[in-house]
Amino acid sequence: MGVITLTTDLGHKDFYQAALKGSLISELPDVRIVDITHEIPAFNIPRAAFVLANAYHYFPKKQSISLESTPYFMKDHVTWQ
Repeated sequence: MGVITLTTDLGHKDFYQAALKGSLISELPDVRIVDITHEIPAFNIPRAAFVLANAYHYFPKKQSISLESTPYFMKDHVTWQ
């Protein structure tokens, strides 16, 4: 079972988180999804980098770290493995 961490600017007011997580679970039913934050200011790469730099050490070595941006998460994203 793999781990996917989410660092996004999706916020908590709309359906975007549910749609993203539902899409991931549909493709990878055994995956563990961990929310790092959904409160990165839109397109604020330095803030996202700061959050990831301080969080990724606590996760397994083989994981997927995903950065998503509203409303483009269905097609444009950055992922490191």
